[in-house]
Amino acid sequence: MSVNTLNEYVEPVTELFSKYSKGNIYFSSFKDSNHKRTQIELAIEGEIQNTEFEYISIGVKLLKYLDTNIEMNIHIISEEKLNNYFDNSYEPIKIDSIIIYPDNTKDTLIDDYSNILLKPGLGFGTGKHPTTKLCLQELQKFENKTVLDIGTGSGILSIAATFYGATKCIGLDSDDMALSNARYNCSINELDEKIELIQTDFDDYTTNDLFDSIYANVSGLFLIENSNKIFDLLNIQGNLIISGFKEEDEKNITNHFSQFFNVLSQQSEDGWSCIRMVKK
Repeated sequence: MSVNTLNEYVEPVTELFSKYSKGNIYFSSFKDSNHKRTQIELAIEGEIQNTEFEYISIGVKLLKYLDTNIEMNIHIISEEKLNNYFDNSYEPIKIDSIIIYPDNTKDTLIDDYSNILLKPGLGFGTGKHPTTKLCLQELQKFENKTVLDIGTGSGILSIAATFYGATKCIGLDSDDMALSNARYNCSINELDEKIELIQTDFDDYTTNDLFDSIYANVSGLFLIENSNKIFDLLNIQGNLIISGFKEEDEKNITNHFSQFFNVLSQQSEDGWSCIRMVKK
């Protein structure tokens, strides 16, 4: 099963695949011709329920309101073609000094870069979505030290932070599937001791610790509603990276947070925004 869509909808489509398919294996292909679209592919082995296709098809049809050129295709392939697909379906993603590889990569890792292994799909944060990319660019600019990663998804931001000074990361997420994948990603990157993953809603999270860096790649409404708690959890002069909202909402969010923070940078890509600030 494959879905061709704009890069910003890669993660919603892979969530559809993972939620409604009982397949043992699925992959997101990172190959695209114009750097704006991605072919996301799911390989299902064994008995297939019709409802698997139906629910995914409904989700894709809903996304058509946002991406008019989105397409879904289904093919029956042989085991030989499936094995060949596994060997050739991925290309690494380079984001400044970070390179993200699929967990089954056969590529030689490059020593001069921060190399991250990632199981694509499960858990938001493949590196493909503009908000993930922008957050990854920002966290490379400072010494991260102790990190709180709100809505950690795949764990990619916490994993990346360890290459840029983070000694301890706490990743929060309420979704058990995302946390399961984040644990896998942390394990294959040999970071279990540096990254602690906690399944909880942010409202329920309590700690006596303060953090030097906080990442929140979530919705604009969540950010505004939780700005006081985020402020309270951050050390003075600590770095805050926020994203997950559209460019048209950036001014309102900036105005709200500038009461408590000094804005250091604002970036946008494909209509999505990211802001880095320090606590006053």
